[in-house]
Amino acid sequence: MSTPTEIMVFGPGGSRSALLAAAKSFERETGNKVKFTFGTGGGIQKQVAAGGLADVTVLPSSAIDELELKGLTVQGTRVEVGRIGVGVGIRAGTPRPKIATTEEFKRSLLAANSITYADPAHGGTSGTYFATVVLGRLGIGEQLKAKTALTAFGGDAVRRVASGESEMVIVQASEITAVPGTELVGPLPAEFRKDFPYAAVVLKASKFPNVAESFVQFLISRLGQAAFRAAGFTAFRIAAMNSNAIRTMGG
Repeated sequence: MSTPTEIMVFGPGGSRSALLAAAKSFERETGNKVKFTFGTGGGIQKQVAAGGLADVTVLPSSAIDELELKGLTVQGTRVEVGRIGVGVGIRAGTPRPKIATTEEFKRSLLAANSITYADPAHGGTSGTYFATVVLGRLGIGEQLKAKTALTAFGGDAVRRVASGESEMVIVQASEITAVPGTELVGPLPAEFRKDFPYAAVVLKASKFPNVAESFVQFLISRLGQAAFRAAGFTAFRIAAMNSNAIRTMGG
């Protein structure tokens, strides 16, 4: 029996719950182990570019594009794992704000006692989009400043809502559904709705490229995609992989 191999995966907070669930299934199927380092999308991308020691990274597809251009990935190992949009969350059991239309969303933001989201300065995908695109178009950024709490990570913003420190959170939907005590109100209004595609790839720095690739492929298997769908992602596709094939790749 072969000795289990442990790989390191770098990923953003928006994919945390999906990756943790997928890793449990992968470990059960292959006997190998998966460790994680999570951060913001921008922060993880910088870590990889700076030579961070990881076998696999999962990032927004645009960030994977940049890593590929820099020659930091193993050609032919990239897979698209799913799409996730930005959502609005509240503490479970509290009144649901109206967010179906742009005007309703704008009024709800102005009426909220406090809001929170990930600080764009840390490279968070949802925080950057909300601060630059959404608030830019709504024109209420200055009005919200006094009642806005910025956090280092999206998960921290969601936990503020769960604890009652903030009333409304705007982060990726998967981060809201992952925290007990919070409730996903829904996606942003149609004008601002945007699904961010995510991809996984083996890094050239990997010490265990075969096991790393087996994990990447597992993410688009039936079990892997089930984990992403449960976290709120829309799946791209489900690969025709069975458990025996995964065990062979992981061996």
